[in-house]
Amino acid sequence: LRVPSGTVIDAVELVNGDVDVRGIDGDVEISSVNGRVSGEMLGGNVELATVNGEVELVAADGVDSIRMHSVNGGVSLVVPKQFNARIKASTVHGSIRGMDGLDVDTKGWVGSSLQGTLGKGGLRVDLNTVNGSIEIREGSGSGAREKE
Repeated sequence: LRVPSGTVIDAVELVNGDVDVRGIDGDVEISSVNGRVSGEMLGGNVELATVNGEVELVAADGVDSIRMHSVNGGVSLVVPKQFNARIKASTVHGSIRGMDGLDVDTKGWVGSSLQGTLGKGGLRVDLNTVNGSIEIREGSGSGAREKE
């Protein structure tokens, strides 16, 4: 599926298969029941979810909010070097690996959670999984979006 970069994608829903979305400036909502969901170079409000599979995003400048969810699979977020966000993450059965400055709380009876601020805060980032780990790391790029 190819659409102009300024398109708002209300929803792409798939039952069996992987979904990879790149280069969309508008809001994006993508979900799969059985398969990996990944995104790169996205703008607007980004929501990526799957029931059985990994959820991955390489974030870029121009994103307004990020929500990533998996029931059975890991969640991976790569952020640019200069990224301003308030991050909340939680997992029931798994670990959380965050960047320096993001503290993970494992004191509860079950699971792990993280709340923290990168840079000046600003955009909201929500990451969660039931059975899987969460990774938040810094990428090598500046986060600048290139037009195709």
